[in-house]
Amino acid sequence: MNQGIKTIIYPVKDLAHAKMFSASFWVSNLMWINFEFEAKD
Repeated sequence: MNQGIKTIIYPVKDLAHAKMFSASFWVSNLMWINFEFEAKD
């Protein structure tokens, strides 16, 4: 249980990096989904 909480609560110095990573991850995901959708047409 404690281990799960540790993975959720980031150290403050890593928070910005984590946000940046997740943002780029979602952007690339959305672009891939968009590409798949366009390709089906």
